[in-house]
Amino acid sequence: PPPYPQLLQVLITVKFNSNTVFRLEIPSPCISVYIPPPFPEADGGAIYMRLYNYGNADLLGVNFKGCQSVNGNGGGICAYIQSSSKLHLHNLVNFTGCVCDNKNGGGIYAEVSGNASISTRSSLELSNQVYFDNCRSSKNNGGGIYAKVEYPATLSISETNISGCQAQSGGGLYGDFKNVNNQSSLNTISSISNTRIDNCFSSNSGGGICILIRNKVKFSISNTNIIGCYCTSASGNGGGIYTEIQGDGISNLNTVFELNFTVINTCNSQGQGGG
Repeated sequence: PPPYPQLLQVLITVKFNSNTVFRLEIPSPCISVYIPPPFPEADGGAIYMRLYNYGNADLLGVNFKGCQSVNGNGGGICAYIQSSSKLHLHNLVNFTGCVCDNKNGGGIYAEVSGNASISTRSSLELSNQVYFDNCRSSKNNGGGIYAKVEYPATLSISETNISGCQAQSGGGLYGDFKNVNNQSSLNTISSISNTRIDNCFSSNSGGGICILIRNKVKFSISNTNIIGCYCTSASGNGGGIYTEIQGDGISNLNTVFELNFTVINTCNSQGQGGG
């Protein structure tokens, strides 16, 4: 096995609801979380969690090194965040060499969904020095992060570095954002800010980022650098960013993609849209 300190020898499974809180903190210097076999079939190479009914999970100061899911989602973490729950990763969380072999999300796989009758949105938040290095989704999407976000829910990524990650689509990040409630106002709002994505690549589209935005969703990228990302196949589009935007057929601005104060540099694709 890799020469990592082995804090845990079993898969961590978390299921919380009704305002409960899970907090995992490893003081500096960080001890690595390395999960060896025999758990290759499970979702979440290191941590599987299901949060619902205001469940709250807080992870800080943790290293995930060499974590792997062979036939499940999420090489490092697989999280289902529902009904006004929240997962927050912050303050020096590292994913290094995490792998998802046959499904999605080399570092993190997350499904975030809310309840239309509850005003508080479910959320996944990454902030203040979260790092993904050389993570990959070998046969599917989201080398660093795979996020599926449905109304009313949010994804917020800030002060995060994603470097050297790879996937079929979305080498750094793959995001699928939609509003499943046709009667609602624009209420699925997600963002990336103050983040760096570099030297990531995909076989298909979105060397750095691949995002699908559908039906009353707002997604914004601001103050972010996307450097040296690329697509390797002839059909691959969007070396830096690949975006598909689909409205609801009504002529108003209810599906929005914003790009502000963002640098896309030395990115390329074999298909359309080098940047």
